[in-house]
Amino acid sequence: MGDVVAPIVGGVLGRKAGNRASSGIRDATQAGVSSLQPTQEVGRDATNFIASLLGLGAPGQAQAAFRDFQDSTGFQERLKRGSQAVTGSRAAGGLLASGSTLRALQDRGQAIAGESLNNFLAQLMGLSNQGVGASSQIANLRATGGSNAAITRQGGANAFAQGVGTGLGAIDLSKLFGG
Repeated sequence: MGDVVAPIVGGVLGRKAGNRASSGIRDATQAGVSSLQPTQEVGRDATNFIASLLGLGAPGQAQAAFRDFQDSTGFQERLKRGSQAVTGSRAAGGLLASGSTLRALQDRGQAIAGESLNNFLAQLMGLSNQGVGASSQIANLRATGGSNAAITRQGGANAFAQGVGTGLGAIDLSKLFGG
């Protein structure tokens, strides 16, 4: 009788172990996904902000995004200091009200705006790229975790089938049916 019961018990235990391992893999996969989701969301937000700045969003989003850029990057302070430097220099030379002063203010403002916006876009692109990387890692985690969980669960099912088959195969049917 031990020849019958032991393999069946082993198969049942193998199936339970496979199910527990599969569950552990799913939990670990979800923990990894959860740790990457904030980076993915920041990247998505950065991409959406870039699209808004470029006028690819709903009407009015470009202007709102540009105002946000101006308010959040110290742009206004840099513009103010640049203007003060130009006007201070021109006033000292007696050229404060000249056309060249207006041109110098315009040139300085454009240079500051261009540099600030390029730096801001580069930072947003960095965040956007991190989000893309996180999305890729999430996809890989889910694919690998799902595959590993399925393989582990299948291993448990195979152990169960083998144990039951071995146990049932050990039964001498001729003794049961008098043959």
